[in-house]
Amino acid sequence: KELVLQEKLYDEDEILKWLSFIKGQKVVAVYPQKGEKFRLVELAAKNAIITLEQFGEEMQREKRRTFGALEEIKNALEIDFDLDRIESYDISNTQGVDSVGSMVVFEYGKPKKSDYRKFKIKTVFGADDYASMNEVISRRFLRYIKENDENDDSYKRGQFNKLPDMIFLDGGKGQINAVNEALSKLNI
Repeated sequence: KELVLQEKLYDEDEILKWLSFIKGQKVVAVYPQKGEKFRLVELAAKNAIITLEQFGEEMQREKRRTFGALEEIKNALEIDFDLDRIESYDISNTQGVDSVGSMVVFEYGKPKKSDYRKFKIKTVFGADDYASMNEVISRRFLRYIKENDENDDSYKRGQFNKLPDMIFLDGGKGQINAVNEALSKLNI
C-alpha cells in the first residue's frame, strides 16, 4: 500500500489511482529523505545500476553476435537492404529414398524455431535434389501467396505470410536454378 520512491513520479495521481484500483485499497507514494526507508531506496538504486550494467553488457554481446553477423553478411555480399528475415533450405534423404526438405528461419539475426519446417517430399521419387528443392520452394511460397490472398480464407495466417529478405541454400548452381524456376512460376 506504500510506494517508496527516490524521485517524484510523472503523472503520480493517475498512477496511484490505477495502483489503488488494482490493490483494492489506497496506495500512497512516499519520498524519504533520511532513515531506514531512505537507505532502502539507495540500496534499490545501487542494485538497479549493477543489474543494468550486467544486463547492458549482455545486450551488447547479443547485439554484436546477431546484428554484427548480419552486418558482416551484408558487407560480404555488398547488399544495401536489411536482412530482417533469412530462410535457409536443405534437402536430405536416407540412402536415396525418403527425401525431406528442411527450412530454418532467422529473424533479426536470431533463430526463429517456431517457423522451422520440415517438408516431406511428395512428388519426387529417388534422390533428385534439384526437383526436391523446387518442390519445397514451390510449396512454401505457394503457401505465402494463399495466406496473403484476401479472397481465400481457407488458410490460417501464420509463419508463411512473410517473404524472406534472403534465402540460403545448401547446394550449388543446380539448386539455385531449381529455386529460381519455382519462384518464377509463382511470379515471386
